[in-house]
Formats: sequence, structure tokens, C-alpha cells
Amino acid sequence: MRTFDPCTRVVYMVPWNLGPYHAARYAELHRQLPGLALVRVGMTEVHRPWSAQLPTDLPVYDLPISSSQKLGQISSAYRLLNRLAPRLVLVVGYVDSTCVFGALWSRLHGAPPVLVSDSTALDHPRHRVKESAKRALVSGLFTAAFVAGRRSAEYVADLGIKPGYIWRGVDVVDNDHFAVAAEVNSRVAPSFLAVTRLSPEKDLPTLIEAFRLYRDAGGSWDLRIAGTGPQETELRNAVSPNLIAHVHWLGWVSYEDLPGCYHSSNCLVLPSVSEPWGLVVNEAMAAGLPVLVSERCGCVPELCHEGVNGFAFNPGDAPRLADLMLAVASDRNRAREMGEASRRIIASFSIEASARAVVECVSTLLTS
Repeated sequence: MRTFDPCTRVVYMVPWNLGPYHAARYAELHRQLPGLALVRVGMTEVHRPWSAQLPTDLPVYDLPISSSQKLGQISSAYRLLNRLAPRLVLVVGYVDSTCVFGALWSRLHGAPPVLVSDSTALDHPRHRVKESAKRALVSGLFTAAFVAGRRSAEYVADLGIKPGYIWRGVDVVDNDHFAVAAEVNSRVAPSFLAVTRLSPEKDLPTLIEAFRLYRDAGGSWDLRIAGTGPQETELRNAVSPNLIAHVHWLGWVSYEDLPGCYHSSNCLVLPSVSEPWGLVVNEAMAAGLPVLVSERCGCVPELCHEGVNGFAFNPGDAPRLADLMLAVASDRNRAREMGEASRRIIASFSIEASARAVVECVSTLLTS
């Protein structure tokens, strides 16, 4: 077997709008894989008001895009890949045509293309014809996959990636960033926390209804909601007048301020009806919080250990969620124990472990 050289050029094609947690992952991967180069692909996506500082010695190549320039972007990608001549290409997703072209270039030049994905079968209703077309694309184009967890591994296997060529660990955060808060507001009342985009797939009406039922049953904790989005006015209007003083709208919270937000709260709630993973669960667990997570969130099998560090519930089931909120809030000592369990569990889901998985994937594909 040939020896793998970590300085071998590896191209990672990623979305243009990188967030701080992306930067932490790529910085660590660059440390373990010095031959890494990022190609940032402009694509249509939901804008988030964030920015990321990448290592200055990490090569980054930008492929911007406007609505009339997609063919030009693909042409630029062709010239760039020819110049870089990578021995392996990792591609985020299979929807953007430039990324698909990158995988095709990789396949045609004998450089194994690796699909990076956290999609699961539960993300939204699947249609047989579309899934058949997707299966033909993925199985015919990609050699391997780097995915989030068990559910996304099962999904890419169903799309044709051989189980022995699937590595896990995409969806991680910099746990150390969230473990300690520079400033904690000790005057905040005990509270449940939702950190989320205020949009339909997050199903915040169920959380607001569950909170009403929780308070009607004698619960005393408040609810804090961090985030912005198109449903904000609708959601604010859904709060009962007698609960307005107990529901706090925090707006957009920056990456730097998020640790303090978690450490000022007592339990995370994520009620989404569609959520490939749920990185806020990682963040909350690193901060030492118990978690209440919808079964639709891809992270549930790995991160939400029933009765140990939290509970899972069926999406849309407000009475069940209210019962779980009562269970967590009624025993502060147990809630703290569950939070400590969260810290222990999330320690295995680190940026270091994620980078090691990529290095193992690259090494296996280039030396087999």
C-alpha cells in the first residue's frame, strides 16, 4: 500500500457564504491536511448576516456568480481545477451545477470525488422519480461520501454510495467556543431557549403553544427566542397576552455573543419539522444544557440520549413537548446532571474528530 502524503493537494468546493463554524472546521482540517485548498462557489442560498475569518495560509479561490453567469462560473471552475490538479475533490451537495461539474472533473481526471452532505430521508417528502434521478447522479458520479450521522449515512447509501466508503462527522462546531461564556447575564430568569431562524420549517408555533401549556400547568420558567426570519410578526402575535412578559425575543445573536446566550439559559428546545442535523444542539450541549429535540432533526440518534441529556418528541406535538418542559424544569439538579451529560456526549463530536474523519477518507481513497 502506498504511503499517504498529507500535503497532497485536496480541493474542497464549499458554499460562498461561510459562517464561523465553517471556518473553525476548515482551519482544523487545514492543520491536519496541509494540502487543502478551498474553492468557494457562489450559489443561491438563504443569506445569513455572518462572516468568517479563515487561516491566512489556507489557499482560498473564489468563484462568484450572478444570475446570468453560471456557464462562466463553470468555465472558471474548469480552468482552476486544471491549474490546481487536485488528487481528490470534496463537493458540498449535488444541487449546484458548478459543484456537480467539480465532481465530474474529478471523476474524469482520476481524482476520487467525495460527496459532502447532511441530507436525510426525513428532510421532506421524497418523490420516487426525483429520487431515482438523484440515485443515478450520486451513484454514477461520487466514489465516497462524508456525512453528518447515521441518518445521512443511510440516505447516501440508499443513493448508491457503498457503506464502506461513507465517513461521518460533517456537522460539528468548535466546542471550546461554546464551553465558556465571556459574560453571563445572571439576572435572566430560568428559561428555555430556542436559537433558530423564524421560518415555517422550524415550527415555532408548536413551541409557543407548548410554552402556554407548560405555564398553564404551573411552570415558572421563561422562554427566550434568538433569531430572525419571515415569521417574526406572526409568531409575536401568537403569544398570549398574559405570557408576553415571559417570552423574550432576542433577535439575531452574533457568534461571539452566543455562548453567553446559552449559559444564561437552562434548556434548549428545537421543534423543527425539517432539520438535516441541528447545529444549535451541538452548541447548547457544549455549553452544558439539556436538550429537547424534534424527532425530525438528524442529530437525534447521536446527540439526544433519551433521559440522559434530553428528550426527543414528535414534531407538532405541543402537549408532549409541554410535558417534557415540565419534566426538565421541575428538577433543577437533574437538569444540571443532564447538562453535564451533554458535555460528555458532545466531546466526541469535535472539529478535531471531524478533520480526522476527512483525513482518513482521503488517505483510504488515495492509497487503496
